[in-house]
Amino acid sequence: MTTNKPVSTEETEFVQAKAAAPTKRRRGLAMRGVIGTAKIVSRPYREAGKSMKRLRGTLRTLGRTMAMKPDLESDSNFIDAPDSASAFESLYRANGWTEPQLRQQRRAIVRAKFVALLLSIIFLSVSVFGVVTLRYLAYVPVAVIIIGLSITALGLSLFVHHAIYQAQIDERRLLSAREFFAHRDRWAFLFSS
Repeated sequence: MTTNKPVSTEETEFVQAKAAAPTKRRRGLAMRGVIGTAKIVSRPYREAGKSMKRLRGTLRTLGRTMAMKPDLESDSNFIDAPDSASAFESLYRANGWTEPQLRQQRRAIVRAKFVALLLSIIFLSVSVFGVVTLRYLAYVPVAVIIIGLSITALGLSLFVHHAIYQAQIDERRLLSAREFFAHRDRWAFLFSS
């Protein structure tokens, strides 16, 4: 037999709160999930806004510096000379170089030139080896080949750049790339030490 006891209001509230607890917890978890997702989704837009503020400041600073008059006297890249030989001599005097220092610079340039050539040859051979042994088209080997060829091009450009510096020291005059390649001894400057 069952007896019907009168239920107090405290017990009723406790039972109702206990029954509602999982619903509240699920609702809380759902809200935290929604808020977390909103933070993750909105992060790129917030970062883009910050980047735009930084870019705006950079452009303002750049505009101010470009609006200023250039001071050619303080510009170390500008040399007022009638020809390239006197320009080299004025650089020589302005930097306070001596003949032993110039010979030391030439040796360092020759070393750097041949290191750049050696690394270019190594990366070119690695890239060619990658092309020859590539059995299937995948992103990683193709990326390695592209990076290898890019580094090869960079190394060759550094090789030529250092050869131009070497020619400038040997000729004791400033040469542009066009003048260097028009020079009759360009191959000697490229491959001599």
